[in-house]
Amino acid sequence: MLSNKVIIKTCVLVAIVSWTALLLFDLIFIVGRDINVNFSFPEYINEIFLSLYSLAIFVYFKSKLEQGDNVNFLELLWSSFFTGLVTTILALLFKLDAFIPMNLMKNIYVVNILYHILISFVIIFLISSFIAWKRLILFQKSSILLNIWYLFEISLIASILLNFLPFNYLDYRFYGPFFFLLVLGIILSVNLKWVAYINFKQKWQSILLILLTLVYITFILSTLTNFSNSTYLEIDITSSVFILSLFAFVTIYAFFSILVIIFNLPTSSVFEQKMEEVINFQKLSQSLQIGQKEEHVYNILIDTSLTTVLADGGWLEIYAQGEKAENVVKRNINDSQIEGLKQSLSKEDSERVGHFYNRNINKKGIEKKLGKFPFHSMLIIPIVAKSGKMGQLVLLKTNKDGFTNEMVNIVNAFVNQAAVFIENSRLLSQAIKNERYKEELTIARKVQKSLLPSDINQSEYYTIASFTEAAEEVGGDYYDIYKFSENKTAFIIGDVSGKGTSAAFHMAQLKGVFHSLVQLDLSAQEFLNQANKALSRCLERTSFITITFFFVDLHHHKIQLIRAGHCPALFYDSINKKVYYLNTKGLGLGILRNQKFDNVNDVIDFVYNSNDILLLYTDGIVEAKNAEREEYGYERLKAILEKTHDFPAEKINQAIIEDLYNFCGTKKLEDDYTLVIIKFN
Repeated sequence: MLSNKVIIKTCVLVAIVSWTALLLFDLIFIVGRDINVNFSFPEYINEIFLSLYSLAIFVYFKSKLEQGDNVNFLELLWSSFFTGLVTTILALLFKLDAFIPMNLMKNIYVVNILYHILISFVIIFLISSFIAWKRLILFQKSSILLNIWYLFEISLIASILLNFLPFNYLDYRFYGPFFFLLVLGIILSVNLKWVAYINFKQKWQSILLILLTLVYITFILSTLTNFSNSTYLEIDITSSVFILSLFAFVTIYAFFSILVIIFNLPTSSVFEQKMEEVINFQKLSQSLQIGQKEEHVYNILIDTSLTTVLADGGWLEIYAQGEKAENVVKRNINDSQIEGLKQSLSKEDSERVGHFYNRNINKKGIEKKLGKFPFHSMLIIPIVAKSGKMGQLVLLKTNKDGFTNEMVNIVNAFVNQAAVFIENSRLLSQAIKNERYKEELTIARKVQKSLLPSDINQSEYYTIASFTEAAEEVGGDYYDIYKFSENKTAFIIGDVSGKGTSAAFHMAQLKGVFHSLVQLDLSAQEFLNQANKALSRCLERTSFITITFFFVDLHHHKIQLIRAGHCPALFYDSINKKVYYLNTKGLGLGILRNQKFDNVNDVIDFVYNSNDILLLYTDGIVEAKNAEREEYGYERLKAILEKTHDFPAEKINQAIIEDLYNFCGTKKLEDDYTLVIIKFN
């Protein structure tokens, strides 16, 4: 098999020879036209050499730019920018007389030579940009994305054959293959995951480079179009489906990239700040010994890892003693495949697995043992804690070179966090036998309580009563208040999907987002939109948060409320003596992670009166079950408020909690309970 260096050198030689031949034959045609001599060359001699040149350049950049695992986004943009700059300078020679004397520009031989040089650089610019865009699109690639790309790339290369057909862009036959490639290019152009991995400064640099690239494309295409009908030029590349498809694809992806980067700019600084806060919270959580069932952590780790790096299968094994697996959690792979895959690793590879292993699978060696085996890439990360190696996480992909360094770093962070949880869980299991367990639980609860407001900020305009209880050591329910002035106050109540430490972790993220955004005094809708953007960057794909957020204008007695998938607030209208739920359309934070979220939540504005009551709660209240598995429900909650609306807020709170525990008949919680009652004076 030819080495990469040999392929690159061969492509350079073929490109030089084919371009030189193309130029010589065109000059011979011009000479023949001047002396009225018709040279008998093959009919499609120009198309043959132009196609050879295009293929050589394509293979050259494919071999050169696709090497290596690391993707440096700015380097790829710089390469496209630089080749575009050189090509644009050449195109300027046809526009500005100052560069070349007028008598030379009237010489058809000089013009043809310059035109052929321009054509060569246009093809270099388009193909290098095409390959650069490919690496950006296939960053964090999936099997479906790879298949679409291969179809697009093969179809594009095949379109070179259309150069030998006698039609141009004015012919209806031109548009069939062109629009087919255009549609595939548009589908691929929406893959812009790389944008999330560049910081604020790099985003501005990227915008500048891509914008200049678009300017180059426009100018170059304009120059080529002006010469497309010239009678003294022997070749017209604007009639090539291959060339125009490249122009269209490079332009569309550059345009989409600029739009996405611009839309990401406002949240870049917030995202970077929140990421720093998350890292700090991870350090804090590692120092705490908050227990959780190991089996729950195993499932969270493998599911989160599979989702994050788009893996197609894998397994997690935890060792009991030595390296004998005690617990194995697998996804999309069976026991015989796992065993065969382990045996196929060479001795050298097996030793390296003690640290990291990121390789393509020797497919033939696997198939000899297991028959048809769908995976081509393997990533193995050991689970290591202070006590030593506890196990390993193995992720598999159906495509080759499936795991980038960024993916390895992300999964390693998950594994490290899981290792801490697993080790702490084991320590807590041992600590249950003595008094230290109670002390550690007390510490954990204090940390949880410290995240909730210690002073509920009573006012002469309203009284507030609250109650919260976690189903496990810590929980994911959250409520808070922010006072802008004497006349304006913001309230929030939220519920993180799941329970325990994971929910508490996300609850802390919600607290950080609330206190960061509420100070900006945004509208309720804009607050929700910005909160969704910030939390979508932090939450796992399997997690979401429901909230109810509202402002109280004490001067005008108005409330502006928005509900993001949370339980509908219960309102007592003292004028009409009615209790009803404030049902509004809404979707939880982190479920939709795009611009569509802006239109799914309704804001309601209403006036309150003295003695009106607003009751907020989490789903643990209405979904609490008794021994017959009957839920407490919305109607019971409504009924208890109808009976107690004349009571002070604290008495109403006590009545609801007593009724709830009497209904359940047990103090054991299946979910977190949180209740906030606001009674207006």
